[in-house]
Amino acid sequence: MTQHQTETMNALNTDITVIYIHKGESPVPMGQTNSALRQFFAEIDAGFNGKDSLPNRRLRHELPNADWPTAMRELTQVMMRAHAATNGVYAPYRHGFQLPENLVRAWMIQKAFTDILQPLLDNGQLVAVALQGGDDILAGVAKDSDWHWGFGYTTPANPERFAYHFELQNAALATVKAGFEQLSIQAEDLITAVVWADAGLKEDSVLFTQTAERQGLQAVLANGRKTLITIGQPEVAIA
Repeated sequence: MTQHQTETMNALNTDITVIYIHKGESPVPMGQTNSALRQFFAEIDAGFNGKDSLPNRRLRHELPNADWPTAMRELTQVMMRAHAATNGVYAPYRHGFQLPENLVRAWMIQKAFTDILQPLLDNGQLVAVALQGGDDILAGVAKDSDWHWGFGYTTPANPERFAYHFELQNAALATVKAGFEQLSIQAEDLITAVVWADAGLKEDSVLFTQTAERQGLQAVLANGRKTLITIGQPEVAIA
């Protein structure tokens, strides 16, 4: 028998929900883990949210490069790699130095999962755990577990029923919507999923399909005509 617990927090103007799955008939106290998550999220929110955020201070020339904290340096490197990997489609330099909010959120969720939640899977305390912020999800299961996560999606063109459903164990999902188009990317890490989901909807669907195949991406594209296009081999069932 397994137990299911959830806890919702807020950071970067987004509700962040952690879902715990553990063995047994009684709930397992997760207060220490939740406190660690809240503290980490609060630190990132303080540094990267609002008019006095670190990126905004950098834009106002109030934050010399020598004073950048570790998180700022790491995120900048991640952004530059994403910009290069997508041939400038992601995070274009149109208005000076900026860190996309979805990249900061993805990096925050990825780091929280790796540093705080993954050890609970490794030591057997949890059967499975998932961290979701908006349409971004990072999920994992313990090595000896046959647990599978299921995530269903509607589309802008057909919002009344699920159009496709992912069933997976250790993976990241990111979904971006624009008008009647919607793109879901499945990847091993959330940053990759978020970057390509964002970049993919900015390209022509044919060009993106070609790019995705070259990059080895797993994706589902709803093109606005109630037609679903699968790219690669995502762990997905089409309704």
